[in-house]
Order: sequence, then structure tokens, then C-alpha cells
Amino acid sequence: MNTTSLRTRLLKLHELILRERSCCKAVDLTGLQEVLTEKEQLLSDLEPLEPVAGVELRELAAKIKNENRRNAYLIWATLRFIRENMEFFGRQSGQPSYGAGGRMIQNGGSGLVLSGRI
Repeated sequence: MNTTSLRTRLLKLHELILRERSCCKAVDLTGLQEVLTEKEQLLSDLEPLEPVAGVELRELAAKIKNENRRNAYLIWATLRFIRENMEFFGRQSGQPSYGAGGRMIQNGGSGLVLSGRI
């Protein structure tokens, strides 16, 4: 692969990574799926950088690596936030129960939100 072709593909990959982040922020799942498909195809076409690759290409590759890590952290943090909220609402959705003495008994959440049976 020549240097110009490699540079073009790396620039396209950088653009896809930025679009991926934009779709994540906007919760655009359709757009995100399209970007991921394009990204997978492009990554399968790329070859490892040769030691003879220029400094400019190596810097671009490092920038892409950094942006990709940012996206991974964004997705990880978002999923963690969603899990924590689902657990919170799962604990809150339990029906109150009363014991023989008429006092309320604390039960675990019913999990209606998590099971999809709302």
C-alpha cells in the first residue's frame, strides 16, 4: 500500500471515529451502526504500519489511537451509568409488603423495569 493511499485511509478512519463519538452523544443508534460497519470494513483493509512509514503517518495513527480510546471510554462510562440507573429503578419498583403486625417489610425490588414487564 502506498503512502498516499494509507494516509487517505487513516484520515477516513479518523473521520469515522469522530462520527462514532457524535452518534454516541446523540444516541443515534442507526447512525452508529452504519459508522461501525464502515469502520470494520476500513480496518480490515488496513495493514500494520511499516517501519518505513513517515513521521506524519505515525502521528496520525497515534491520534487515531487516542480518539478511539476516548470513544471506548465514553461508551464504557455510558453503559455503566445505564446499569447503575437500571439497578436503582429495579430496587425502587418493589411493591410494599406488610407483616403480621401491620408493619411494612422491606423486600428486594421486583425487577419489573429490568425484566421488561412494566
